[in-house]
Amino acid sequence: MRLVVAVLLVLLMTRGSDQQSLRMTALENGGEATAIIDVDEPVLTLTQRVQRSDLILHGTVTGSRTVLFMNDCYVGTESVWFLRYNQEAASFNFVGGQFGSFKIAGGRVRPHTEEVIARRGDVPVDRAVFLQDVQNHVNGTPPR
Repeated sequence: MRLVVAVLLVLLMTRGSDQQSLRMTALENGGEATAIIDVDEPVLTLTQRVQRSDLILHGTVTGSRTVLFMNDCYVGTESVWFLRYNQEAASFNFVGGQFGSFKIAGGRVRPHTEEVIARRGDVPVDRAVFLQDVQNHVNGTPPR
């Protein structure tokens, strides 16, 4: 496995122009549409994330296209994503769900969501230390 440094461009599948979004259908019928994803993923260590990853990306999200809900929270964010390839869907998924996504700001690394921070008890880590730890795990070098 190799650590891949790349500029991330998030593109989501788009629906046909003749199809109405769930949000619009709900609004027209006096309701509302919300997106809730509740997946009980295991809390993985860095070693487990690296071992289960087919691809590790470190880069900056430069743009996104959303369909059902507006959420550009990743745009302009330096990120590290631990990804596993799903052959059936021909796409990549985060290793350990939301536990496989980190953002870097102000020279510090932290998970993308507050829920992960609460569940795993993460504290911000120095960017250089985090990236070196990932590289050491990829190379099979024992942690410090």
